[in-house]
Amino acid sequence: MLSPEVGSAAVIESFSKNYTGDQVSFTDMIEVIKDSTKKLTQDNSMQYVERLLLSQSILLNGMFVSLARKVAVQDGLKQYETHMRLALKAQSQCRATLETLSAVKNPHLYANTANIAHNQQINNGVPPAQPQQPIKKALTHEQGEPLPNQIKEKQEAIS
Repeated sequence: MLSPEVGSAAVIESFSKNYTGDQVSFTDMIEVIKDSTKKLTQDNSMQYVERLLLSQSILLNGMFVSLARKVAVQDGLKQYETHMRLALKAQSQCRATLETLSAVKNPHLYANTANIAHNQQINNGVPPAQPQQPIKKALTHEQGEPLPNQIKEKQEAIS
């Protein structure tokens, strides 16, 4: 009872009791579900998933049409609102199912890295060792004398 195939078959059987057509045996349902899951997991074939999603979208569209047609003949506001809400939910689920089908058939490609900088330099090696130079406190001429604007600043600070 813990296998996913058996659980799915049990739920299908519960919902199909009101079905008036030919009944499928529980073990046959399990075998069909197992065959489908094996095909996906072993062959990596998405055909079953695509068929399932397309079938569900067709079913949901049919539910939308049926419920939307019932909206037109409702006299009471509560029944009108209920049928309209259910119709729009079925339509929304149909759209979401088709989006999922599109994503299965056309998977998005994701880039691992993006280089969006202009004039970017990438150095993948070890940077060369550079000797540390002492930071000078004041800009000086070649002879070591302060620049004229620094002299003026010092004089203003003193006065």
